[in-house]
Amino acid sequence: MKFIEPLRGNNNIFIDKQPINFHHIALIKTLFPTAKIIEVTRDKAATAWSLYKHSFAEGHAYSYEFTSLAEYINDYYEIMSHWHALYPNEIFTLDYQNLINEFTNTVDKLLGYCGLSMHENCLSFYKHKRPIMTPSSEQVRQPIYRDALTEWTNYKDHLEPLLRLLR
Repeated sequence: MKFIEPLRGNNNIFIDKQPINFHHIALIKTLFPTAKIIEVTRDKAATAWSLYKHSFAEGHAYSYEFTSLAEYINDYYEIMSHWHALYPNEIFTLDYQNLINEFTNTVDKLLGYCGLSMHENCLSFYKHKRPIMTPSSEQVRQPIYRDALTEWTNYKDHLEPLLRLLR
């Protein structure tokens, strides 16, 4: 598609990792039938804590209030269940815990789904010098670490009202 060319430059691959994309999978698959859809799943409590603790520039107002945050996460899982039923075997689900615990194997499976081969940069991603413009910019400059799996448990008592709302 011509409108993507300025965004991807000379690259053969274009990656759009906007969190809101899960709403538009039917549109994406219609416009780009060979598009590779990758869903990263994570423990709901860890996801909720990660969203709640960040101060986003814009577009994530739901993340600052427990009820809205729980509704958003619950709705996400319902919508993704629908897309998985509509597009069986066309969405690669990457479990975040597997990525942390079995990094090389999980990356290899992901690359296989995408029709790509392993490259040293895949394993040493944190050494890349390109600008990073996401809330996790500091994390991207580090090797894989385990803290994000259980960090939320440090605040479990405070998060209890939120945890009760997650399905």
